[in-house]
Amino acid sequence: MRNRYPIALVGLLLGVTAWGQQDPSQAPATPAPAFGQELPPPQVTLAPPVTSLDQASLEPAVAARSYLQPGVHLTESVNSNLGSNGTVGITRILGSLDMTRFWNRYAFSADYVGGASLYSDNWGQPTQVHEMTAAQRYSWRNGQIQVRDCLTYLPEGSFGFSGFNGVGGGALGGSCGISGSGGTFGSLGNGSRLTNAATLDLRESLSPRSSITAAGGYTFTDFTNNTTNNTSQATRNSRQENAQVGYSRVLNHFDQLGLQYGFDHFEFPLAAAGSINSQTIQVQFEHAVSGRMDLTLGAGPQFITLHPVQTPTTSQVSVAARAILRYKFSRDTISLSYNRHTTAGSGIQLGSQTDEVRASLGRALTRLWTASLDTGYSHHNALLPVPTNSNATGGSYQMGFGGGGLNRRLGRFFSLQMHYQYTYQLFSSNIASSNRHIGDITLSWHPAPIRLD
Repeated sequence: MRNRYPIALVGLLLGVTAWGQQDPSQAPATPAPAFGQELPPPQVTLAPPVTSLDQASLEPAVAARSYLQPGVHLTESVNSNLGSNGTVGITRILGSLDMTRFWNRYAFSADYVGGASLYSDNWGQPTQVHEMTAAQRYSWRNGQIQVRDCLTYLPEGSFGFSGFNGVGGGALGGSCGISGSGGTFGSLGNGSRLTNAATLDLRESLSPRSSITAAGGYTFTDFTNNTTNNTSQATRNSRQENAQVGYSRVLNHFDQLGLQYGFDHFEFPLAAAGSINSQTIQVQFEHAVSGRMDLTLGAGPQFITLHPVQTPTTSQVSVAARAILRYKFSRDTISLSYNRHTTAGSGIQLGSQTDEVRASLGRALTRLWTASLDTGYSHHNALLPVPTNSNATGGSYQMGFGGGGLNRRLGRFFSLQMHYQYTYQLFSSNIASSNRHIGDITLSWHPAPIRLD
């Protein structure tokens, strides 16, 4: 027994020495705490759930900072074939204010740009232009809830609108509308429209790989003058309520798969035309490489129920789909998107089955010069029949635009933007088609951001 103690002591010392010389990479890892405890395991992917309203960021990760950024912008543009007024010069005097504020669990962001437009054929009656996005987010350990609101007061549709020449931005990197709500396409002249899209969205992680999302929203579009440019063609106000729920599953570091159900309800109070219900079920896939590329694909059946006032209720079965590709190179950023969905009709139709395609390219030419190209096309088929004594448009119409711009930095606080765009609209009804050339130049002043933390 006496000889066993020295042998045991030597064995213990050898074991401790071997453990001390062990490769740290081979040391047993400390078990990770359960998901939802004080130190949750890292998420497998940095991208948000594929069924949420957010998109993966292509910008490099930087420390979050709170700031306030004011700005002043002076724009001079020439717009050919603006309704019955021919070629018109437009002067816009705009101010902008961007704010982002971070707390421990809260984040708030608001971007606003707005001012007055002066038209050369009617200097005595300036018009207003406004665009604002705001979002308030509250986060907890496994999820977040966010309220967003987008408000625009524009002289034409937001799809392809070039009047602000890139001034302004988004709130917390997300989308305000659900299923494209709030977007308007084309115009029957230069009649202002007020559009507001408000949403509440929620996401909760069930595990490091799976999450559920839910969102609800309300959108309205009101035209300030139902007879546009002194013509007999009227525009139609609309209301839209929508909701969606989804489940997302992370497959690996780059890929996600999701299943989403959405419901939309459209009403047209001024037209007394009835309402539209739309239900969609989509399978969605996302491949995201952080800071470089983001590809999102989604498709599924769409069930549309039409409730006209003067005719019986009818149903349609269609396909809803979307595809988004964004790629960031060292000097270039490319974005391609396609969306097939139901829209309110942009005041031209009483509900539309809309197909829209858009492509954009941004490139840094030098340290001071950047260039951009942007083009888009949309096709719209009317859903509700035109009621008696209504000037709403039936059939179909299409809209397209294409243009490009240059941006030149002038010192620390000033920049100069030059932009050109061609826009056209074609109608299957008796409305005259239109095409326009728009050229503008903008001088912007941005002081240094004001730190808020």
